[in-house]
Amino acid sequence: MTATVVLAALLSLVALVAFVAILVRPETPYPAAAVSAVVYFVILLVVPAARPVTPLPAPRNVCLAVWFLVMVALPAIINVVPPWAGTLPDIPPHRTINGAILLNTIAYVAFFIGASCVRSRAGGGSSGTPIGRPIRQRRHRQRSLEGLITGFAAIGIIGVVARVGTVGQALAYFQGRIDVKQLENVTALRGLVAAIGPPFLSFAFVLLIERLRRSGSLTLSRIGLPLVGVIAPLSLYSYNRTAVVVPVIAIFAAYGLLALRSRKALTILVLVGLFVFAYQVGNVRREILATEGGRYSRAQVGLDEDPAASLLETIQVYGQSPQFPAFALESTPPQDYPGQLLISSALSPIPALGGPYRDSNGTAMYNRAIYGTPDVNDQVLPLAVEAWWSLGPPGVLLIFGMFGALLEFVQRRFWRATSFAGAYGSAVIGIWLALTPIVSMLVISQLFLYFALPLLAFRLVQASRSSGRDSNPSAGGLSV
Repeated sequence: MTATVVLAALLSLVALVAFVAILVRPETPYPAAAVSAVVYFVILLVVPAARPVTPLPAPRNVCLAVWFLVMVALPAIINVVPPWAGTLPDIPPHRTINGAILLNTIAYVAFFIGASCVRSRAGGGSSGTPIGRPIRQRRHRQRSLEGLITGFAAIGIIGVVARVGTVGQALAYFQGRIDVKQLENVTALRGLVAAIGPPFLSFAFVLLIERLRRSGSLTLSRIGLPLVGVIAPLSLYSYNRTAVVVPVIAIFAAYGLLALRSRKALTILVLVGLFVFAYQVGNVRREILATEGGRYSRAQVGLDEDPAASLLETIQVYGQSPQFPAFALESTPPQDYPGQLLISSALSPIPALGGPYRDSNGTAMYNRAIYGTPDVNDQVLPLAVEAWWSLGPPGVLLIFGMFGALLEFVQRRFWRATSFAGAYGSAVIGIWLALTPIVSMLVISQLFLYFALPLLAFRLVQASRSSGRDSNPSAGGLSV
């Protein structure tokens, strides 16, 4: 019995206990949670495109874990513990929260209908075994790969310098002694370089791992230092957890795929450690932002709180517990044309071009409803609500069907990867797509716009090298 099957069985058991607990409680406030849990496991059991796969950190498994949180865990939690209001003015009525749970259920079904369409069109394939195989050891000119590492590192270092300025500011940033708003108060050009540059340095370290693999010297013990190099530049984005955690999961996914000795128990331990790390980083981030880098004390900004309650609240906020989409569903902002909110969200992160759309996207409308002012914009609007606002029920089916199809396509690209860098790139994109139940179109657009450029550049180099070898079979080059 593989670790993946064991994990799926444990999740099923937890969900079953939660499901029974909901049913036996008198006057259950959110009975839609029972419907959501049943639909989740029915789809998991009968739809091949929704079944767990190997390796354990594969994009589809991450996606299933996110949907489990949204459809089973959080609805069960708010049936036992009163939902936390967070920044909401008030908790929505039970009827609306039940509606939000069912809306997520519709989105989940649409997601895996889309995935199933891609699977059937591609001819099925094993849902438990990677299609790809490790590449045969071939001779490559190391200069090609080393040139890429050097080029990506140079671009990344320029971006890091543009972001933190001096070594002293960098040290102050990592020690939490600087107000991150100071780093953002720069010219438009420097801000653009600071936004797109650091991921290139991160990917240079991924290429370094690829170099170790090609030389036959890649082991788990040797991943440690390059892994620090992968995550350090990405931690400069105001301590954003997603920017750091996703690449770590992708590293272990790529390692597990390419027939390198994957220790499943260690992978599970790493994933648990990542959860603890992400939670702690979130606490540190919240403290630094609230105290403005130590300018005020924790007591002055009201951060003295119960750690257990804080953990539960964090899970509800970042997992998009049903009360948050329910609040958004209580009203629908006006649009000049169908789909305007989604289009504005997709375009608003684009430098210069996106300026006119930043006050009219779904996230801006959601924050305005919460705070009553356009000056605060720190809450994420769930994509299901944004699709509902923009296009109604057909929008939810269309958008989530599309993202489900994209995830299945990327999952298959991941399985067929024959290089560490290629597998890592597919894993990163797949995990971004796996987050669609808990993020907005704005966040998805930002991820692809600012973090995918190194992956795109690497893919273009792949294509050009392949083209060159086709026209000159005797030429060497970068084969990935």
